[in-house]
Amino acid sequence: MNEKTANIVRKVVLGIVSFVFVFGMAFLVAVYTKNRTLALLTLPTAYLLWPAIVDFVVHRHPIDGFVERNKTEYVTRLSVCFTTFLSIKMLSPTSGYAWSFGILAGYILGGFINHSIGWVESVPAEDQRYRLGFLATLLAFANATPKRTPREQTRLEESTRFILDPVGVKGREEIDQWLRDAESFFAETSMSEFISNLESAEWKQTYFHHACMLTYSTTPPAPARMELLHSLYEWSGFQDEPLFRFYDRETTLSPEQKQRWLKLLNLPSDATEQQIRIAEREITRQYATESTGKLPPDLAEAARKKVEQVNEAVRGLLGTQRDISELEFRPLHGHTPISPEPDDQFSCRCWLCAAENRIGQASQQGEARCQSCFALLGKSSSLEVPDGH
Repeated sequence: MNEKTANIVRKVVLGIVSFVFVFGMAFLVAVYTKNRTLALLTLPTAYLLWPAIVDFVVHRHPIDGFVERNKTEYVTRLSVCFTTFLSIKMLSPTSGYAWSFGILAGYILGGFINHSIGWVESVPAEDQRYRLGFLATLLAFANATPKRTPREQTRLEESTRFILDPVGVKGREEIDQWLRDAESFFAETSMSEFISNLESAEWKQTYFHHACMLTYSTTPPAPARMELLHSLYEWSGFQDEPLFRFYDRETTLSPEQKQRWLKLLNLPSDATEQQIRIAEREITRQYATESTGKLPPDLAEAARKKVEQVNEAVRGLLGTQRDISELEFRPLHGHTPISPEPDDQFSCRCWLCAAENRIGQASQQGEARCQSCFALLGKSSSLEVPDGH
């Protein structure tokens, strides 16, 4: 069952339980008291009591913040009670049309009032679940080690603000409530199932990016977080996510990527390092400049790109680190990448978040990370910046 279907099922189940509760209460009062008026008064009472039961019993929220969480719901429910009372008063308590008209008019009136005073539902149910899942995932990464460093705690707080600010959740009390809800989020479903069933590729990439930022906020990354990060990558169904390579150049991203590289080299899936080296030499020799000097420009360019692809595949398969001279950095101004000399000291921007960084020592070029999002500052020319960055 995917996330959207599960959300619909939850709403239907709560709706059925709400219906049974409201009319069940009225029925019990009618049976035991034999008083029709009291039974009718039980209907709006139970109807107004239901949101409180869901809030305190189902979601286990504290009493603090109850009004803020449920004000739009109660405006709608009070409107339904008011219009239904007028409808049955003008028509008849036994008329199904009177009840139907009153309830429908109440929902319309409640929606109008909420929009007029700005009390619209700020976070739709599905969007709220995605954001809770985001926080639950980040908490899982933060709690993967016994103790968080100050930098990890700061990164967690920044990611929390990133996901809650757009929906107007900025108060400390509200944020703490979201975090409490997130702590029990994966009690309903496993993290692997939830991530796998996410339908939005954009949400999956957002989850993964912030997990990378938290994981690499400490160098070297904690092994427990790295293991969880690779699992998150697998659950997300990524085939070749460039974002990962901005954090770890030596990571083989997926079995599919490995097979593509081996196919490029015409090698079997169990190829040894020696076979990879031999294939690299043979293909490079075949497409070497002296062999292609008499080719037309377009074919010569294709041959050059082929050699680049082969070199990329060999580096990826063998996990060898790039030479510093092959890296390029994002300039502070303009679009032409910086290709520094090994002993250069310079300023650059992060490829992902555009934050300004200073590389003050030559030895830092290869492993220099952004001080904001912790991505590697140097990248290969063939690595494309992900959309949205």
